[in-house]
Amino acid sequence: MALPSGLEIPKEVLDAEIKSFFDSAPPLKNSDDVRNGGARMVVCVTSGGTTVPLEQRCVRYIDNFSSGHRGAASTEYFLKADYAVIFLYRRGTCQPYCRSLPNDPLLECLEIVDESNIQEHKIQSGSGPLDMRLVLRRDWAPMAFCISFKLETDSKILLEKADMARRKYKMHMVVANELLSRKEEVVVVTSNEKISVRRNKSLGVDDVESALIELLVERHSAYVENSDL
Repeated sequence: MALPSGLEIPKEVLDAEIKSFFDSAPPLKNSDDVRNGGARMVVCVTSGGTTVPLEQRCVRYIDNFSSGHRGAASTEYFLKADYAVIFLYRRGTCQPYCRSLPNDPLLECLEIVDESNIQEHKIQSGSGPLDMRLVLRRDWAPMAFCISFKLETDSKILLEKADMARRKYKMHMVVANELLSRKEEVVVVTSNEKISVRRNKSLGVDDVESALIELLVERHSAYVENSDL
């Protein structure tokens, strides 16, 4: 992982941070059951927006919009599919089984910013001084089936950017979201397919994540069966 100044974080520092995180985490109450429970699919869901500092002594940072709704909903459907879920979320974002609770009405009282002075589409991460690498994948699980999400406001570049992200970060699949239609339809981009996934209104399904996770579970199962793990 590269710092904004170009300095590299030593591997031993990263390893120490990871060890410190797990050492400080509370122990699982049913750890023996987890260890002896036999084979079970495990998924790690990262949910909510990301913040990237622009300086080591941070004064400014880049932040991105994410309510965490998709991560929370996906976690619910993975649990229904009998996965063990590691849910990493940003504080203040949606959590599983709580995403339908009403929003704070205080937000409705906030003044809306004049949008005439704001760029219409998302600033691209590879252009100009905002060139940042938002890395979500590490080398601690090299055989993992990796899926990332790509959100764009411009549908004309969405699939191209999703495929670029798939190749750049060596993902197995990238879920492409267009901001205005993301709750109704997504496109799953693989090395040889672009699969449209829509919310099934005729069945009374509340969200697109139901069909999306069904597809991801199917592809993950096929990956495990065909891999020499």
